Amino acid sequence: MDDNLLQAIQQMKNGEEKGFNEVYSKTRDIVYRMACKMTRTEEEAMDVTQTVYIAVSYTHLTLPTNSLV
Repeated sequence: MDDNLLQAIQQMKNGEEKGFNEVYSKTRDIVYRMACKMTRTEEEAMDVTQTVYIAVSYTHLTLPTNSLV
């Protein structure tokens, strides 16, 4: 996994907004593409993508950074 992404996850765990922003910018395209494949509609894929990042924002303190490689 990208060292910058791991650093951003750690920043998120420390409560730094820039960490979330970095995680979002590095993962939004793949999350959206996966959501498109799963839902097959753009509107639903956008909803799923939004739900993913809402969940990440609520659970960021429990993200395991050392097991993401």
